[in-house]
Amino acid sequence: MINFKTIQTQRGSALIICLVLLMVLSLIGISSVENSILEEKMSVNTQAKSMIFQITKSEAEVQFSELGDNSLPIVNAIEVNINLDEISESDYADVTSVLAHIGEFERRARRKEEIQSMGTSQVIVTELTVSASSSSTGATSAQAIGLELALPST
Repeated sequence: MINFKTIQTQRGSALIICLVLLMVLSLIGISSVENSILEEKMSVNTQAKSMIFQITKSEAEVQFSELGDNSLPIVNAIEVNINLDEISESDYADVTSVLAHIGEFERRARRKEEIQSMGTSQVIVTELTVSASSSSTGATSAQAIGLELALPST
C-alpha cells in the first residue's frame, strides 16, 4: 500500500536537479552548434579569398606573358594609363588590369659582363596592376608587376 504521508513530505529536489542539468547540457549544445556555424563561415571566407587571389595571380601572369609578346601597350601607356582586356575570363570575379607608365630611366650595367655587352641604355618602366573582387563574398585581391622595356638606341 502507498504511504501518502511520505509522498507529501518530498519537495521535488530530484526534479529541480534534473532540470538544471538539462539546461546546462542544452546551453553546451547550443554553443557548440553556434561555434561550428562560425567555423564554417570562416572556412568559406578563407576559400573565397584564396580563389580571388589565385584568379588575380593567374590573370597577372597571363597579362605579363601577353605584354612580353606584344610591347605596343607598354609604349601606348606613356601617354595615358591603359585598361587591358581580361584574358582569362572568370564568372566568379570582376577582374581589371591597368598598365601605368612610371617613367623613363637610364639603366646602368651592374656587372662586368653587362658593362661589356650593354653599357647604359634607356628603359621605359611601367607597372601592371591586376585587381579582382567578388561581389558575392566581398573578397578582393590586387597584384602589381613592374615591367621594363628597352628603348631603341639613337
